[in-house]
Amino acid sequence: MQAEYTPLSGQNYFDEALEIETKPGCIFRVYYSAPIEQRNATVVVFHQGAGYTGLSFACLAKELRRLSNGKLGMLSFDARAHGKTRIEDGNEYEMSLETLSNDLTQILAKLFTDKATNPQFILAGHSLGGSICSHAVKSINQLVGKVVGLCVLDAVEGTAMEALPSMAGIVKSNPQSFTSLSQAISWHISNRVIHNPESARLSVPSMVVEKDGKWYWRTDLLRTEPYWSDWFKGLSNKFISAPTAKLLILAGADKLDTPLMIAQMQGKFQLNVIQNVGHCLQEDDPARVADLLYAFYERNVGHVVDLAKIKKVGQA
Repeated sequence: MQAEYTPLSGQNYFDEALEIETKPGCIFRVYYSAPIEQRNATVVVFHQGAGYTGLSFACLAKELRRLSNGKLGMLSFDARAHGKTRIEDGNEYEMSLETLSNDLTQILAKLFTDKATNPQFILAGHSLGGSICSHAVKSINQLVGKVVGLCVLDAVEGTAMEALPSMAGIVKSNPQSFTSLSQAISWHISNRVIHNPESARLSVPSMVVEKDGKWYWRTDLLRTEPYWSDWFKGLSNKFISAPTAKLLILAGADKLDTPLMIAQMQGKFQLNVIQNVGHCLQEDDPARVADLLYAFYERNVGHVVDLAKIKKVGQA
């Protein structure tokens, strides 16, 4: 077995692996590293794309934590029908955008229970996760705490909608099973699904399950097909209109659709394009994405003045 294809544990990338029950029978696997200071804390909340898992952000979370010296908290989780999350109420594949966004909001509400003292949040979603984060900004603001930043990773409504007709064929062309975890990791690397071996060794094992000596996909993506259009329709306008600072990070020369192009020229969001990465840019180049996210945090959140520390006129 080649060392580059052996599985890695996520325990060195997040401080805790939690089980959060949002309602009876809905138990989400959550990976969390708390910010070292609770006062004026900020937690970066990651949301995976379809078929991936919360460990898709393991390398990025570790790098971002290092850059911030622990000042930023990190939270990632396995969505319903993904990874180690268990939805036992019969609705595992009820995956409308509304349901997925509600899952995100309820996880945060269960973990952070006092809105007056809760941290503020930066939401960062990859692909489908970007659409979910854009949709959930309003409910998180209302129920949990202030969303001070929204980052979408490699998701553009126009591109996504154009790709949907070919997606079922792409899913069907993937292997049905693997003989081992190492083979599953090797396939993702050799087919350039994930360019970074370290990240593949972390995330791929959570994307498959063992049965009768073989490893099968944990998530049946074809069962989600009825929701594909719902996931991405209206994404551009939701992203543009979200009442927070916004960052869009794209892989390569992916084109903006018309609403995004106009909004970008108007300065309504920050755009960065990363070269030499694939769709899983947060896995392929976590250091570069971490640099961009931390700079985004510093520009929009990190230098906010704490008014309580400002002395009034006449104060010693």
